[in-house]
Amino acid sequence: MYQSLVQIHLPPRESQKVLLQISETLFDIGTDQLQRKAMDEAVKYLRRSWDYITQIIRVEGLGFDGRELSLNIRHNLTKALISRDQGQEMDLERAKELVDGLSLVYPPVFYSDVT
Repeated sequence: MYQSLVQIHLPPRESQKVLLQISETLFDIGTDQLQRKAMDEAVKYLRRSWDYITQIIRVEGLGFDGRELSLNIRHNLTKALISRDQGQEMDLERAKELVDGLSLVYPPVFYSDVT
């Protein structure tokens, strides 16, 4: 399935809704694998989901649904990377990058901005 999707050229600006739907489907598969404790498969599908989100981010900003999906992908992918039995330094570094990038998704709200 994924190999067929990769061969279809979907320009991010014109296809944002379709790219979000593909990303969400891959996220669901990865999350299911995470729940089944199949960490390698979870990482594989969650990374693929993240790849589709980054296509949109590079071209334009994400709407609310896209930001929420982005947050969920980062969360589950971080859990899967940390939980993998391999415990590779690269997995831990990638997990840290995902967490550090959260400030770009939801910028901090300061009390002076709210009042």
